[in-house]
Amino acid sequence: MFDSSELRDELQALKSDLSLLLNTTSDGIFDASKTRAEALADQIKSALNELSETLALRRIVIRSSVT
Repeated sequence: MFDSSELRDELQALKSDLSLLLNTTSDGIFDASKTRAEALADQIKSALNELSETLALRRIVIRSSVT
């Protein structure tokens, strides 16, 4: 089933990555590698996909318990 601690850890890692990006100087932001930004986008997509799957599973469980 769904492991909320795993998702929480992943979101915390994303938060840390974003914090580092936001705290860099403007020169540092422009110098950030494209691969790192793409990796971060992939992590966000993965977390959102996992959340979507979890919500879909919970919707099925709720529907089956109601009917």
